[in-house]
Amino acid sequence: MISKGLFANLAMIVLAGSIAFFYIEPTFTDISEMQDDISYFQTERQKVDKVNNQLASLVGQLDSVSTSDQQKLLTYIPDQVDPVAVSRLLQIIAKESGVLFQNVGYSEVVDEYISDAEQSGEADFPVPHAFSVTVEGTYNQIKTMLGFLEKNEYPLEVHDLEIGVVQGNFLSAQISVVTYSHVLPKDSYFINN
Repeated sequence: MISKGLFANLAMIVLAGSIAFFYIEPTFTDISEMQDDISYFQTERQKVDKVNNQLASLVGQLDSVSTSDQQKLLTYIPDQVDPVAVSRLLQIIAKESGVLFQNVGYSEVVDEYISDAEQSGEADFPVPHAFSVTVEGTYNQIKTMLGFLEKNEYPLEVHDLEIGVVQGNFLSAQISVVTYSHVLPKDSYFINN
């Protein structure tokens, strides 16, 4: 006959095995998963700290730019382009170069850039503004005007130049000039409509 102590010992062994299998092992699995998550979050936290340190360094560099240099940059590529001021500048450049100024026109923002940045109101690239200038003069006068366009406080880029003969040594030049801003004009949505 088997004694009661043997059944009790077997029952205790089965109970201990059940507790280990159904409670302790899942708890160890949960603890292991938590440790993996903690390790993952620590790694990600280190990456975020690294990015924050780089950002702080770049902000420090930005803050170290002198006020006069910031003003020069804002003049070179302003937030907004004033079409009247640029038109006046183009007229002054024409006069200084000796050509006969005919007219200047503002052609608005170049359309293909509007749809990309229209929703934010800001562009992460310079926004081009096109102007057209018509002048008459000699070859040297037109060449001088193009040189003045290169040496200016605004970035005035010649994107198209059409030259024709008027009479004698006089030439007519239709110049397409583009300058840039950082922010889209508030009324840019009218251009697409």
